[in-house]
Amino acid sequence: MPPRPFPLALNIGTDVCHTARFKKYFIQHPTYRHSGLFRLFDKLLLPSEQKAFWKRFPLGKEVEESDEENNAGEVEGKEEVGERQIEGPVRKVAQREEQKATTKEPAIWDTESRKACVDYIGGRWAAKEAIIKAYAPKRRLLLRDIEIRRNSTTREPYGIVLDTPPPSRKGLSSAKFIYKAILEKEALNQPSTLPIEHQQSGAMI
Repeated sequence: MPPRPFPLALNIGTDVCHTARFKKYFIQHPTYRHSGLFRLFDKLLLPSEQKAFWKRFPLGKEVEESDEENNAGEVEGKEEVGERQIEGPVRKVAQREEQKATTKEPAIWDTESRKACVDYIGGRWAAKEAIIKAYAPKRRLLLRDIEIRRNSTTREPYGIVLDTPPPSRKGLSSAKFIYKAILEKEALNQPSTLPIEHQQSGAMI
């Protein structure tokens, strides 16, 4: 069903956001135990918005460097073929990201990227708060009741107010799960270091 028009004849909501408050979330690259960023995402962004964020701000060099040098040990020695053969690299990438929380890794958010992330999150926060204020006479909204989109033609942002509450933050809709899924997708896209052979009817194809 297409979005319905704003239910009030005219109402205005504004918000000013102090973006510096979000800098602390982008000091280091997120890991499974670096839950501050995930808690912020669970409070502010819907799953679709989180995916848009990671698409705009890629995960960084750690995932890109998960090439044959890092993955060779996991592929060699496996007898299985097909999807089972890449379980090792997927697991290894996830484990490596989690282990970074316990080691002193250098920050990979450079100054320019960190500022862009902070401005992006601050803009989303302010837009949602403005919609909450404009919608106040009609309904009490939370940040995750609203999705911020962009017009595909004009690129201007606009808000969509959801009719029903968003899914629970636990499980598939949580920020940690979404981040993990993106990590696994990145690992699956890495080329295998060994040819995968499929045997059918006694012939190698």
